[in-house]
Amino acid sequence: MALVAAALFVSVAAHLGLMYVLSDCTLSTFSASARAAQKKWTREVPTMRVSRAEAPERPETRETKLESDGKRDSSLESLSGGGSLPPSAVDAGVLAEDVAPAPEVRLPKQEIIKVSAPVVPDDLAALPRTYVPAETRQKNAPELDTLALLQAPRVPASVPTAEKPSGGSGAGGSVEGGGGSGVGGDGGDGVPVVPAVAPRAAPIVVDKMEAVGAAAEAVGVASPVVETRTAPPKKAPPSVAAPAEMMARVDEAVVEKEKEAVQDLLGSQDAADFSDNVKTTLAWWADPDAGGRKYFRLTLSSDAVRPLNVVSKDLVFLLDASGSIANDRLDACRAVVKDALRALNTGDRFNVVAFRDKFDYCFSSWQPVTKDSLKKADKWMDRLTAHGRTDVFATLRSIMTVPRDPRRPVVALVVTDAEATAGMTKSTDILAAFTKLNGGLVSVYMYGVKERANKQLMDLLSRGNRGGWTYHAGDRKQAAAELNGFLETFHDPVLTDMRVMFASANGVEVHPKMVRNLYKGQPVEIWGSCPAEIKDLAFAVRGLNGADAFESVFRLPFAPAARTLDLTAKAEWAKLKSYDLQLGALR
Repeated sequence: MALVAAALFVSVAAHLGLMYVLSDCTLSTFSASARAAQKKWTREVPTMRVSRAEAPERPETRETKLESDGKRDSSLESLSGGGSLPPSAVDAGVLAEDVAPAPEVRLPKQEIIKVSAPVVPDDLAALPRTYVPAETRQKNAPELDTLALLQAPRVPASVPTAEKPSGGSGAGGSVEGGGGSGVGGDGGDGVPVVPAVAPRAAPIVVDKMEAVGAAAEAVGVASPVVETRTAPPKKAPPSVAAPAEMMARVDEAVVEKEKEAVQDLLGSQDAADFSDNVKTTLAWWADPDAGGRKYFRLTLSSDAVRPLNVVSKDLVFLLDASGSIANDRLDACRAVVKDALRALNTGDRFNVVAFRDKFDYCFSSWQPVTKDSLKKADKWMDRLTAHGRTDVFATLRSIMTVPRDPRRPVVALVVTDAEATAGMTKSTDILAAFTKLNGGLVSVYMYGVKERANKQLMDLLSRGNRGGWTYHAGDRKQAAAELNGFLETFHDPVLTDMRVMFASANGVEVHPKMVRNLYKGQPVEIWGSCPAEIKDLAFAVRGLNGADAFESVFRLPFAPAARTLDLTAKAEWAKLKSYDLQLGALR
């Protein structure tokens, strides 16, 4: 033990001695050169010092007149009253007080605002311009507000307007039918304001929907722009270039062309007034805790004086045949679909799809309702059995391979539990991808076959695609008990691809943004909110009835008799707004 202690003592003493001897030793030439380089770098780069930088005192007066010598016209490096740092000081990290200030150059404030480069290229700047002279204000001319724009398109004074019909009228507009009113009138609920329309030979027209201008908010479509344009020649209905057969895969270019065909039909210059074909009603409530702000429900229905004709539709049934459905639920739904095919309207067409992790169409094109097509569909559905997983998105996306005739609405009924277990499985991804692709082209209705169905997916997917949804919560063998009644809600379309526009400059906010099609016996409800001082609700509606475009402008008063809602109106408006916010975030 003593030997170990002695060895340890000797080792420690030897190391201490060695450290003391070598502490002043150098590594010859390399060490000397390194020290010289360090000293040189230290001399060139001053040590950074941190201290408070005081702003220089500003003079009490400044120059306010531009100097005419032009010497400082190309330099804005110095502002009036202060100095600037040379680049070497910035690179070395030295504060302002460590560098001698540059000579003071006092510039007037006006020189700071300067065009550094032209915005318009020279070749465009040389082009001739067309100057429109300002209109002189007419003496005693009435003031116009945003709502007045909804009444009538502006027509040149030299163009004769339509003769004013009989009936009451208000300021700035005329009303068709007895008892109606314009601005400030006291007409009955739902009476539209019919604008004066220039004759067809007039050289200039203003589209009624465009007259809403930047103050308009479109429900289901972007806000229009006020634009006066030369009337184009009457355009023939758009040709239906869609293929008769289904496409082998989804071609987004074809889908966009189908959307454009619908827009072309909607944008017809020959859109007819349909104020007698659609009934509009307004109910409202004023919130006493929000300064009387109004919350309202606007209802559009086909229960009118002269109802629109029911148009033919294309309906595709999508049956979930995956293992989670089970054969008893599949059997119940299959029987209802067979009956539904036989209840289709004359002129309707159909197709049937079964889907699991893959999908299979019964027909390669739309089929008319005939004995032969029904027999083939029955035989094809009888072979279905429930097995496998579920690819919801791929099946929904396949709908876009089916051709869309712009004169016929396409409705898809998806019978499923909406449990995506194959392919794209995240609900938000499915919603975002399909809703963006579809853009309201196909109305999607969803029926859940069990209570544990993915209700969130069905709800948002149908709301964002002009549809609706419901589900069955009872016995699995009765899984289709509510399906027949659900089919009736979209059996008879009368006005499709609807756009509803409001004068939002006055604070009107409405939901939902995507309005579903109008069906016979199935009113469309729009919930909104507006400031307390708004006395009338002005809006325009445009839609298709087959190949015919219809458009009307309405003004409904917030009459005391229509104040029939309560606090639930605010809750319903808030709920629909939250849906639109969710769908907007997904897009």
